[in-house]
Amino acid sequence: MLQTDGSGKAPASWILDLLHWTLCAPNGCMMHLTFVEITIARLILSTPGKWVSRENIMHALAKAGNDANRRSLDTAIGRMRKKVKNAVGMEIPIQAAYGRGYVFTCETEVLGGEQISIAAADLA
Repeated sequence: MLQTDGSGKAPASWILDLLHWTLCAPNGCMMHLTFVEITIARLILSTPGKWVSRENIMHALAKAGNDANRRSLDTAIGRMRKKVKNAVGMEIPIQAAYGRGYVFTCETEVLGGEQISIAAADLA
């Protein structure tokens, strides 16, 4: 399904919508994400070009930093890569490096973070 911004042009970057749990690729195709996928994507896409450690991602997922959970995280990211490729026809530009973690290597836009922060503050 091809989505555009109303101007008839596809977005120039990957767009993560935290309110609707969607990811839109630069080709304009959009997909819905699961809780694990949106959590991983939020951390990695919010800081493009910067490494995010496996430990930080596991902490956000409320997982202990043991070997089994590290492998589980690697599997989750592998599944997310495959899902994105199948859904939008593009590979998600997440790179992994031993001892460093993961990095998003393209331009991104993250929508909805402000509303989520405000809603969380209202609950406190």
